[in-house]
Amino acid sequence: MIIKRAADVAVGDRLDGGLAVHRVEQVTLPDEGNGLPEREAVFLTFGPSRLRLWFGGPDSPVEVEA
Repeated sequence: MIIKRAADVAVGDRLDGGLAVHRVEQVTLPDEGNGLPEREAVFLTFGPSRLRLWFGGPDSPVEVEA
């Protein structure tokens, strides 16, 4: 296993447990009126059910198969 930045995960990478990444999205989350500034986020979609999960910001660590 290796650690990648969430922003560097690629389609075809496999997460722990063998789930293959099918899509990587980098988005800007808007200020929702709660005083937090806009922020960058990374979503990964993987698995046969196309589960979409938030993986934090672009620099968040993600463990993938080597």
